[in-house]
Amino acid sequence: MTSPRVLLLLLCLGVSTAVWAHKGKLDKYGCHKSKAEHYHCHEGILKGEQFRDQFEMLKEKHARERASSTGRR
Repeated sequence: MTSPRVLLLLLCLGVSTAVWAHKGKLDKYGCHKSKAEHYHCHEGILKGEQFRDQFEMLKEKHARERASSTGRR
């Protein structure tokens, strides 16, 4: 049987991990500016990528959309 202390520890670790992993408020592109001052995406075709700013992200997004509409990658 698991002791109450172990259960409490596991609960605290689970809650703290969920809070740490919070993405913050995302814009309509699924991206945001982080505390480290770079712009990165959590959703959409640029998920997982980071950029200097939103303008740079939009240039890349439009380039990929154009490439996919013409069948190029």
